Amino acid sequence: MSKNIFKTWSADDQDMEVRHQRHWQHLIDLLEEPSLKDHTVLDFGCNQGGFLRALYAQKPFLAGMGIDIVEQSVAVGESRKGNLPLTYEVTNTPERHKNKFDVAFSNAVIYLIEDLDNHAEVIKAMLKPGGVYYATHSEYQLGDELESMQAKINAYSPMPMHNHTLSNIAQAFINQGFSVGVQRFRADGFISIDLEQLGTKEVIDKVRHASAQKHIFRMQAPIRFST
Repeated sequence: MSKNIFKTWSADDQDMEVRHQRHWQHLIDLLEEPSLKDHTVLDFGCNQGGFLRALYAQKPFLAGMGIDIVEQSVAVGESRKGNLPLTYEVTNTPERHKNKFDVAFSNAVIYLIEDLDNHAEVIKAMLKPGGVYYATHSEYQLGDELESMQAKINAYSPMPMHNHTLSNIAQAFINQGFSVGVQRFRADGFISIDLEQLGTKEVIDKVRHASAQKHIFRMQAPIRFST
Protein backbone atom coordinates (compact mmCIF):
# COMPACT_ATOMS: atom_id res chain seq x y z
CA MET A 1 0.00 0.00 0.00
CA SER A 2 1.14 3.55 -0.64
CA LYS A 3 3.00 5.30 2.15
CA ASN A 4 1.03 8.44 1.26
CA ILE A 5 -2.42 9.53 2.42
CA PHE A 6 -4.40 11.60 -0.08
CA LYS A 7 -7.18 14.11 0.56
CA THR A 8 -8.99 13.33 -2.70
CA TRP A 9 -8.58 10.89 -5.57
CA SER A 10 -10.68 11.66 -8.63
CA ALA A 11 -13.77 13.63 -9.58
CA ASP A 12 -14.84 10.40 -11.31
CA ASP A 13 -15.21 8.38 -8.08
CA GLN A 14 -19.04 8.28 -8.15
CA ASP A 15 -19.23 7.35 -11.83
CA MET A 16 -16.59 4.68 -11.22
CA GLU A 17 -18.68 3.20 -8.41
CA VAL A 18 -21.69 2.98 -10.71
CA ARG A 19 -19.65 1.37 -13.51
CA HIS A 20 -18.16 -1.22 -11.17
CA GLN A 21 -21.48 -2.55 -9.87
CA ARG A 22 -21.82 -5.08 -12.66
CA HIS A 23 -18.30 -6.34 -11.97
CA TRP A 24 -19.05 -6.56 -8.25
CA GLN A 25 -22.11 -8.67 -9.01
CA HIS A 26 -20.09 -11.09 -11.11
CA LEU A 27 -17.53 -11.46 -8.32
CA ILE A 28 -20.25 -12.04 -5.71
CA ASP A 29 -21.82 -14.71 -7.93
CA LEU A 30 -18.48 -16.56 -8.06
CA LEU A 31 -17.79 -16.74 -4.32
CA GLU A 32 -17.17 -20.30 -3.20
CA GLU A 33 -18.32 -19.56 0.34
CA PRO A 34 -22.03 -20.50 0.58
CA SER A 35 -22.52 -18.13 3.51
CA LEU A 36 -20.60 -15.27 5.12
CA LYS A 37 -22.82 -14.90 8.18
CA ASP A 38 -20.01 -15.76 10.61
CA HIS A 39 -17.27 -14.02 8.62
CA THR A 40 -15.36 -10.80 9.04
CA VAL A 41 -14.75 -9.17 5.67
CA LEU A 42 -12.14 -6.71 4.35
CA ASP A 43 -12.33 -4.50 1.26
CA PHE A 44 -8.75 -3.44 0.46
CA GLY A 45 -8.84 -0.16 -1.49
CA CYS A 46 -12.54 0.36 -0.83
CA ASN A 47 -12.92 3.81 -2.46
CA GLN A 48 -16.44 4.99 -1.48
CA GLY A 49 -17.39 1.72 0.17
CA GLY A 50 -19.98 0.53 -2.32
CA PHE A 51 -18.73 -3.04 -2.69
CA LEU A 52 -19.24 -3.95 0.97
CA ARG A 53 -22.77 -2.59 0.88
CA ALA A 54 -23.54 -4.57 -2.26
CA LEU A 55 -22.01 -7.72 -0.77
CA TYR A 56 -23.93 -7.39 2.51
CA ALA A 57 -27.23 -7.03 0.64
CA GLN A 58 -26.75 -10.49 -0.90
CA LYS A 59 -24.46 -12.30 1.54
CA PRO A 60 -24.78 -10.75 5.01
CA PHE A 61 -21.64 -11.02 7.11
CA LEU A 62 -20.72 -10.55 10.75
CA ALA A 63 -18.67 -7.37 10.26
CA GLY A 64 -16.90 -5.59 7.43
CA MET A 65 -14.08 -3.06 7.12
CA GLY A 66 -13.14 -0.96 4.12
CA ILE A 67 -9.69 0.61 4.01
CA ASP A 68 -8.23 3.18 1.65
CA ILE A 69 -5.61 5.90 1.48
CA VAL A 70 -8.04 8.62 0.34
CA GLU A 71 -9.72 10.63 3.08
CA GLN A 72 -12.64 11.97 1.05
CA SER A 73 -13.57 8.54 -0.36
CA VAL A 74 -13.52 6.92 3.06
CA ALA A 75 -15.67 9.73 4.46
CA VAL A 76 -18.27 9.05 1.75
CA GLY A 77 -18.25 5.34 2.63
CA GLU A 78 -18.74 6.13 6.31
CA SER A 79 -21.63 8.50 5.55
CA ARG A 80 -23.45 5.86 3.47
CA LYS A 81 -23.15 2.81 5.72
CA GLY A 82 -26.33 3.46 7.69
CA ASN A 83 -26.92 0.74 10.27
CA LEU A 84 -24.81 -1.86 8.48
CA PRO A 85 -22.01 -3.54 10.49
CA LEU A 86 -19.33 -1.64 8.57
CA THR A 87 -16.34 0.50 9.45
CA TYR A 88 -14.21 2.50 7.05
CA GLU A 89 -10.66 3.57 7.78
CA VAL A 90 -7.99 5.75 6.19
CA THR A 91 -4.69 3.93 6.65
CA ASN A 92 -1.37 3.16 5.02
CA THR A 93 -0.49 0.56 7.66
CA PRO A 94 -3.29 -2.01 7.28
CA GLU A 95 -1.10 -4.89 8.45
CA ARG A 96 -1.68 -3.79 12.05
CA HIS A 97 -5.09 -5.51 11.78
CA LYS A 98 -3.47 -8.89 12.31
CA ASN A 99 -5.37 -12.15 11.82
CA LYS A 100 -8.67 -10.24 11.77
CA PHE A 101 -10.43 -11.22 8.53
CA ASP A 102 -11.92 -14.43 7.15
CA VAL A 103 -12.31 -13.05 3.63
CA ALA A 104 -10.63 -10.09 1.88
CA PHE A 105 -11.38 -8.46 -1.46
CA SER A 106 -9.76 -5.98 -3.80
CA ASN A 107 -11.41 -4.73 -6.96
CA ALA A 108 -9.10 -3.26 -9.63
CA VAL A 109 -6.54 -2.26 -6.99
CA ILE A 110 -3.46 -4.41 -7.63
CA TYR A 111 -2.40 -2.41 -10.70
CA LEU A 112 -1.76 0.55 -8.38
CA ILE A 113 0.48 -1.46 -6.02
CA GLU A 114 4.15 -1.39 -6.91
CA ASP A 115 5.51 -4.04 -4.52
CA LEU A 116 3.55 -7.29 -4.97
CA ASP A 117 5.68 -9.18 -2.46
CA ASN A 118 4.86 -6.65 0.25
CA HIS A 119 1.18 -6.73 -0.71
CA ALA A 120 1.09 -10.51 -0.32
CA GLU A 121 2.75 -10.19 3.10
CA VAL A 122 0.23 -7.56 4.21
CA ILE A 123 -2.78 -9.60 3.09
CA LYS A 124 -1.38 -12.70 4.79
CA ALA A 125 -0.90 -10.76 8.03
CA MET A 126 -4.48 -9.48 7.97
CA LEU A 127 -6.17 -12.80 7.18
CA LYS A 128 -6.96 -15.46 9.72
CA PRO A 129 -5.23 -18.81 9.08
CA GLY A 130 -6.86 -20.33 6.02
CA GLY A 131 -8.51 -17.02 5.11
CA VAL A 132 -9.31 -16.21 1.48
CA TYR A 133 -8.40 -13.23 -0.72
CA TYR A 134 -10.41 -12.48 -3.87
CA ALA A 135 -8.76 -9.95 -6.22
CA THR A 136 -9.70 -8.74 -9.69
CA HIS A 137 -7.00 -7.69 -12.12
CA SER A 138 -6.63 -6.94 -15.83
CA GLU A 139 -3.48 -7.87 -17.70
CA TYR A 140 -2.89 -5.65 -20.73
CA GLN A 141 -0.77 -6.55 -23.73
CA LEU A 142 2.34 -4.55 -24.53
CA GLY A 143 2.03 -1.82 -27.15
CA ASP A 144 -0.63 0.77 -27.95
CA GLU A 145 -3.27 -0.78 -25.72
CA LEU A 146 -1.11 -0.72 -22.61
CA GLU A 147 0.17 2.79 -23.35
CA SER A 148 -3.41 4.03 -23.84
CA MET A 149 -4.62 2.51 -20.57
CA GLN A 150 -1.63 3.79 -18.62
CA ALA A 151 -2.17 7.30 -20.00
CA LYS A 152 -5.87 7.18 -19.10
CA ILE A 153 -5.29 5.97 -15.53
CA ASN A 154 -2.26 8.14 -14.85
CA ALA A 155 -4.20 11.21 -15.96
CA TYR A 156 -6.47 11.02 -12.89
CA SER A 157 -4.66 8.76 -10.45
CA PRO A 158 -2.04 10.21 -8.09
CA MET A 159 -0.47 6.72 -8.11
CA PRO A 160 0.94 5.30 -11.37
CA MET A 161 -0.37 2.17 -13.05
CA HIS A 162 1.84 -0.94 -12.89
CA ASN A 163 1.37 -3.60 -15.55
CA HIS A 164 1.65 -6.70 -13.36
CA THR A 165 1.18 -10.01 -15.14
CA LEU A 166 -0.99 -12.77 -13.74
CA SER A 167 2.19 -14.77 -13.21
CA ASN A 168 3.78 -11.96 -11.17
CA ILE A 169 0.76 -11.82 -8.87
CA ALA A 170 0.46 -15.58 -8.48
CA GLN A 171 4.16 -15.96 -7.68
CA ALA A 172 4.08 -13.28 -4.97
CA PHE A 173 1.27 -15.07 -3.14
CA ILE A 174 2.65 -18.56 -3.69
CA ASN A 175 5.87 -17.34 -2.08
CA GLN A 176 3.81 -16.50 1.01
CA GLY A 177 2.32 -20.00 1.12
CA PHE A 178 -1.03 -19.18 -0.48
CA SER A 179 -2.95 -21.64 -2.62
CA VAL A 180 -3.71 -19.68 -5.79
CA GLY A 181 -6.53 -20.07 -8.29
CA VAL A 182 -7.63 -17.78 -11.10
CA GLN A 183 -10.37 -17.62 -13.70
CA ARG A 184 -11.32 -15.30 -16.53
CA PHE A 185 -13.97 -12.67 -15.90
CA ARG A 186 -16.87 -13.59 -18.16
CA ALA A 187 -18.59 -10.88 -20.20
CA ASP A 188 -22.20 -11.94 -19.72
CA GLY A 189 -24.71 -9.90 -21.69
CA PHE A 190 -24.11 -6.79 -23.75
CA ILE A 191 -21.14 -4.53 -23.10
CA SER A 192 -22.16 -0.89 -22.73
CA ILE A 193 -20.49 1.52 -25.15
CA ASP A 194 -20.55 5.27 -24.51
CA LEU A 195 -20.10 8.20 -26.89
CA GLU A 196 -16.34 8.35 -26.41
CA GLN A 197 -15.94 4.74 -27.56
CA LEU A 198 -17.59 4.85 -30.99
CA GLY A 199 -14.32 4.47 -32.90
CA THR A 200 -13.84 0.88 -34.11
CA LYS A 201 -10.50 0.42 -32.36
CA GLU A 202 -11.83 1.61 -29.00
CA VAL A 203 -14.93 -0.60 -29.17
CA ILE A 204 -13.04 -3.76 -30.02
CA ASP A 205 -10.55 -3.02 -27.26
CA LYS A 206 -13.38 -2.77 -24.75
CA VAL A 207 -14.90 -6.05 -25.96
CA ARG A 208 -11.51 -7.74 -25.71
CA HIS A 209 -10.93 -6.35 -22.24
CA ALA A 210 -14.32 -7.48 -20.95
CA SER A 211 -14.07 -10.98 -22.39
CA ALA A 212 -10.39 -11.88 -22.25
CA GLN A 213 -8.22 -9.65 -20.09
CA LYS A 214 -10.02 -9.22 -16.78
CA HIS A 215 -9.42 -12.01 -14.25
CA ILE A 216 -10.43 -12.98 -10.73
CA PHE A 217 -8.00 -14.56 -8.29
CA ARG A 218 -9.00 -16.70 -5.32
CA MET A 219 -6.02 -17.09 -2.99
CA GLN A 220 -6.17 -18.99 0.28
CA ALA A 221 -3.74 -18.27 3.07
CA PRO A 222 -1.88 -21.16 4.72
CA ILE A 223 -3.16 -22.61 7.97
CA ARG A 224 -0.54 -21.70 10.51
CA PHE A 225 -0.24 -24.07 13.44
CA SER A 226 0.96 -22.66 16.74
CA THR A 227 3.85 -24.41 18.45
